[in-house]
Parts: sequence; structure tokens; C-alpha cells
Amino acid sequence: MAVYRSGDQSATGGGIDVNAGVLIGGTVFRYGGCNQEKVVELNMKVIVLLAIMLSPAAFADECAIPGDPEHWATDYCLWINESDDFAQPGVQECYQAELKQVSGKDACKAKAYFKRKICEAHAYYEEGFDVDACLADPEFQGPTVINGGFKKPEVKSYFDNDSQ
Repeated sequence: MAVYRSGDQSATGGGIDVNAGVLIGGTVFRYGGCNQEKVVELNMKVIVLLAIMLSPAAFADECAIPGDPEHWATDYCLWINESDDFAQPGVQECYQAELKQVSGKDACKAKAYFKRKICEAHAYYEEGFDVDACLADPEFQGPTVINGGFKKPEVKSYFDNDSQ
């Protein structure tokens, strides 16, 4: 960036040179009325760039809790219903109700919500279970979270007969 002056200030009677400006990237942005649109455009670009750089999304950290919120909700509902069948009516009702609880929350907060509920449920049923240790443990995850969804069971086909 360099200051650009078009002529001698004495020619303007010692006043401000209306052709003076700032040279940026080969373009002269004048202080006078000639190129005010470019100055406004440049200022707007700087303001937009600063707004983007200072937005909360620019400072967002990765979530320490892996998986999808839906998978955490699934594991919670399967656990409290003591089932491995997602189609069970109790599991389905729980799943729908729990997703409503996290509606509008960001994914990380939703996962933290479900992890806390699972840890608290464990503590309720297992004497001496430490909820804080559970929450701090990055390895504590349900099978749906670990598998990235439901894992299809391996079923041997009728046609897979090795005795032929």
C-alpha cells in the first residue's frame, strides 16, 4: 500500500489534493469524489471479511464426542428398553421423544445430552458407577455409535453350502 499524490499541494492552494489516494494492488483509491464507490466497495469487503473471521463458526472446535446424535439416541433408547430391536414400539417411542428433546440443538450438544443420559442410566442401575468418569471417557460409546449405524447381521445363505 502506498500513498499516491497526483500533483503539488501548492497547486490546490495548500488544501487537500482531491486526486490523492491509496495505491492497493495497482488500483488507486482516491480520497476525493472521483472514486468513492471503490472506497465504499473496498470498505464493505473488509467489513465482510472481518465478520467472517470473527464469527463463532471460525472458532468452533471439533466435537470431542464421536458419532451422530441419532446414533446416540438409538443407543440410549435401546439401552433403557433393554432391547436390541430398534423396531420395538418402546424403542421407537423413546427415539421420537428424545429427538424432540434435542431439536434445535447443535450436534455436539445433542451428543453430550445423550451421553449424559446413558451414563446417568448406568449409574442408576449399577452401584458405584462414576458418571463423571463415564462422561470423560472418549471410549464410552454404544454399539450403534461405534458401528456408525446398525450393522447388518451376517446371514448364511441357503446357497452357501460347502458340502456340495
